[in-house]
Amino acid sequence: MSDHTPARSDRSGLALLVMAAAQLLMVMDGTIVTVGLPVIGADLRIPEGELDRVLTSYALAFGGLLLVGGRAGDLWGRRRLFRVGLVVLLVLAFFGSKAALELVLLMESEFAHRVKAESWDSYQHTFGSAGGSEVGIELDTDLMRLAAGGAG
Repeated sequence: MSDHTPARSDRSGLALLVMAAAQLLMVMDGTIVTVGLPVIGADLRIPEGELDRVLTSYALAFGGLLLVGGRAGDLWGRRRLFRVGLVVLLVLAFFGSKAALELVLLMESEFAHRVKAESWDSYQHTFGSAGGSEVGIELDTDLMRLAAGGAG
């Protein structure tokens, strides 16, 4: 008989590290949802006694999608599905960041409009309404350029 033992893969340590990181992310994800339950309940006007349904539905959706993803990996190949998932994630993150940017620009525009209105009211109250209208026009165009993202 030979004393030959099967060689261990050098990548087994990497696989263990990836699985441990995935488990950590899943635990953190569940913890974040649990900690956020009071805020979720307040925003959606869910009674405190029924907040456990939010966590249950989250866990069911997560588990169901995990099963579907595993089956899709079996059918189409894990690497191919991983690449498709990365592309989908990048595309959705890009469009999500664009939507967030639009929201920030909208909020900045509203803020600039309010600052302009308050500044102009303060100016008129201090110096009166006679004269100085070119200052208001200059302030208006500078703030609009700032809200539009221009440098000046």
